[in-house]
Amino acid sequence: MDKEQLKVKLATLEANEKVKRDELGVAASATQVAREELAEFGKPVITEDTANDIVERVREAFRERLSGVDSDQAQVELGIEYDNTIVIEGFDLDDIEMDEDSIMEILIDTFNIDHDNGVDDVD
Repeated sequence: MDKEQLKVKLATLEANEKVKRDELGVAASATQVAREELAEFGKPVITEDTANDIVERVREAFRERLSGVDSDQAQVELGIEYDNTIVIEGFDLDDIEMDEDSIMEILIDTFNIDHDNGVDDVD
């Protein structure tokens, strides 16, 4: 092969490489879309407003529960920094429980729950 033939060969291979990279990008994108679709498959669909409403109701339920908590129920771990500053290293609320009925009330208010059938009817 002479120099001109090698240049043509290199240009052809570079063009082929670009095409393959583009194809790989399309395949990677399609793979990611399929992963996301699989992750979402079977989940009930709700609006963003409904999701925000659930979040706000659960937050409010926790606020109400924590407002009546005795500080003796929380376990606090304190530490000291090199500059002698005292910091909270851990704050354990394991002894404080959220009433399951409170959360269930939120879900009942938001969703039509089938109490007779243990299997969710999801498309």
